[in-house]
Amino acid sequence: MPQAVKPRPKARSKGEGKSLSDYLDQIRGNPAEFRTVSRQVNPMNFDVTAVLKHLDNRGEYPTVQFDNPLNLHGEPSEFPIVAVSPTITRKAFGNFSYSRVPAPYPVCSAFINGIGP
Repeated sequence: MPQAVKPRPKARSKGEGKSLSDYLDQIRGNPAEFRTVSRQVNPMNFDVTAVLKHLDNRGEYPTVQFDNPLNLHGEPSEFPIVAVSPTITRKAFGNFSYSRVPAPYPVCSAFINGIGP
């Protein structure tokens, strides 16, 4: 049975709200704020985390785009990964305590608190 095709949402014009692509376009030319990693990375082996930690140790906190990540099956992914340093996240949002996950999310709470499967 054919699936109904949903119409695409109307594209926003510049200045009509923020999107990830708008933000990346804004910072892309500044090496202090944006870096690109073109080599293949395997997130399952913490390659992304290692790059962010290396930058963090050097006192650099750019947004990093990984152009050639592997997916969960070890195959090339069709999507890039965009990541920021956890240090910047903590500075922006404070030292958020994951132990305070609300009760309606017991699976999430158990996973975060290390009680998961």
